[in-house]
Amino acid sequence: GSRTNNNPNECKVGVDGAIHGNSSVEKADSNTGPLSSSVKKQRNEPNTGSTMVPYSSISFASSMNTLRGMWSSSSLSLISSSSSSSSTSSSSSSASSTAMVSNAQRANALVIFAGLLHTAAAAKQPVPDFETQLACSAPPLFSSQLLTQTAQILASEEMRTAAVEHPAVRQQLTAVLINFVAWARTACSAVGAPLYSVALFLYGNDAEVANVVLPDDDDDDDDNSKDGNSNIQDNQGEVQMMDLDPHPTDHDSSPSINHNRSPPTHSPSTTAPSTSATPYHPLAKVLIDLAQMCGYSSFESFASRYAEPALRYALSDVATWTKGAPNCTAVRALLRTSGRRTIAALHGVAAAALGDVVADHERDPELRLAVLQLLDQTFEDPSRGKAFGGDSIERAECTLRKLILPPLVWRAGKAAAAVRFAAVTALGTFLRRKLCPEAAAAAVVKDGSLLPLILQATDEDWYKDVRLSSCYALGLLLDLLGRNGMLDEQRRTVYVDLLKRLDDSANDVRIAACGSLRALIHSNGPSYCDTNSRYLAEGVAVHMDDCDPGVQEAACSVLQAMVKEKPLIAVQVAKAARERARSKHYFDRVISFVDEAEKGH
Repeated sequence: GSRTNNNPNECKVGVDGAIHGNSSVEKADSNTGPLSSSVKKQRNEPNTGSTMVPYSSISFASSMNTLRGMWSSSSLSLISSSSSSSSTSSSSSSASSTAMVSNAQRANALVIFAGLLHTAAAAKQPVPDFETQLACSAPPLFSSQLLTQTAQILASEEMRTAAVEHPAVRQQLTAVLINFVAWARTACSAVGAPLYSVALFLYGNDAEVANVVLPDDDDDDDDNSKDGNSNIQDNQGEVQMMDLDPHPTDHDSSPSINHNRSPPTHSPSTTAPSTSATPYHPLAKVLIDLAQMCGYSSFESFASRYAEPALRYALSDVATWTKGAPNCTAVRALLRTSGRRTIAALHGVAAAALGDVVADHERDPELRLAVLQLLDQTFEDPSRGKAFGGDSIERAECTLRKLILPPLVWRAGKAAAAVRFAAVTALGTFLRRKLCPEAAAAAVVKDGSLLPLILQATDEDWYKDVRLSSCYALGLLLDLLGRNGMLDEQRRTVYVDLLKRLDDSANDVRIAACGSLRALIHSNGPSYCDTNSRYLAEGVAVHMDDCDPGVQEAACSVLQAMVKEKPLIAVQVAKAARERARSKHYFDRVISFVDEAEKGH
């Protein structure tokens, strides 16, 4: 490790496996032996088919043993020797020489490993099965045991932490993953879970692709589709590294784990899987490629098999998350890539864990904001948003109670106000996208859980945008509830609070409050109490003579809405207020609106 260049940016393996720069490889010549000449040959010689032999099995195995010295003897051992004796003899020296291994050294090791994998893939060197290993006198390139070990190392917490801290490690880990899948091909079915976990982590940490969503394969299918809400089993046991069982429970033709590796009936092509005409980011493409290499006909069916163990593992340390924690970004990637049915099947697990994050007012505000913004983005998705509600009253009520209501609770300070804004924004999106059935909304309103929180948000001190967004969300809620979703006492409380907002210092908040009042009037209906209807109309009529034309117009629209429900009260209030008004034409419009309504009847 001491002879390795500590600046990994001088020698990188791109996502296509090509090595750029040469200093770190050149300086490793004396340590790597036959590796350097094989890598140089791979860089300088074109692929000429069978005539290109960039390395031998011996050089590959010896190179792997050399790389062991750059990793700790436990979970950071990049590769194990195929010989138990050599592994034992080198373990003590490895532990002593790499205790202080730097991220730069780790990045350089990944550079070389990615180059080896790319070379193996270009030379079409297969992953030998068990019988081939027994029959072949030469050392195996990669045993199935080392395949599993390497996948677990790539998915380890140490590797993820290093990738978060060091962009070069993250870049080279991406190159390793892409070249690993390209080389191992159908053998990926034995290690699909850890590879999927690594891909999710990298997807969530890449700024270019983190907010890009994969197409939902099941977007247009009905809920009884075979590949949809599959048999995602409930794992109640202790969370392990990853479930390496390659048997998909929802597949007609599951990939075989026989070391002879008979191809599945829907065997993937020997060439790279084709994608749609839309160019995919390399990390998005590797997810799709991984699904096909594991024998799945669609990425959604692959995700439905592996998403639950990946989610449970990612949530295992949720109590210690920060905004940029590896597992936090992996959960974000899972929600951005999995389909509606997979997310719906995991809704209970995700809601319980993420709900604890957003409900804890002592947690990092940036983390809580990140989770709420992720929810808002997911609600906006026309397919994935339905996983949080849609036609399911149970999921919608769970989303409201566990994910949206807790962060709406008032706490002092600007940071808490920012969290409330994110929560009320997510609530508005949830209602606007029609993800909340009326029964679910009525349940959280009638028991007094929602209205006090949202009305409190309309009186926010720190940010005007909180008041504005809460007025907007309240109007959507009133439209949804209709005439049977609230108690009379709650209706009185709502209109009193909304009338206060007509005196707000911000005109856009006053206009938004008028929109909520219109929704309340329609929700009250013609049978609502005349006394309270008159108080409401009189409180609005004052603002029809406001100095701001926008507020005047909005207040006028409220009385016009009342004409349809309580015409007599509306015209009486309008005529009485007209005598004291400067701008009489707004009142004349309401009176004429009443006359037209009566003629229509």
